[in-house]
Amino acid sequence: MFKYVKCKKVKTEHTVLEFKLIGESDNVELFNFTGLDDNKLCVVSLKGDETKIDKIIKNQPGEIECEVIDYEKFRKLVKNSVQINRIREIVRDKIAKKYTLADEIALNRLNDLDSKKQDYLNYVNECRATGEKLKKELGY
Repeated sequence: MFKYVKCKKVKTEHTVLEFKLIGESDNVELFNFTGLDDNKLCVVSLKGDETKIDKIIKNQPGEIECEVIDYEKFRKLVKNSVQINRIREIVRDKIAKKYTLADEIALNRLNDLDSKKQDYLNYVNECRATGEKLKKELGY
């Protein structure tokens, strides 16, 4: 199960308070999304046992004002994060290893039933599926 949390990053005199695994965190994974539009914002997804996740959220410092958010709000907040953009890069690079831009343009001009175009589209779909799998592992 995944839970999604939005909170503030709070600079103090000696440190920055942000979401961390506090307390019993066995078998709970934390994914912190960075590069968001607002550098004072912290968005995380947590994967694991719901009871443990709830305790971890409760143990966060009050100053960071944690708010559990729904999946749609989470997706909207992190859609341009470093992590999601990196997955997009991985997909693009995988396609580019097999097809040049000129190849892609030429293939897209072919009839949809052409076997070369079908091979290309199947490969692109495989690459996209890899990207979707990676995103899913982060709760996206």
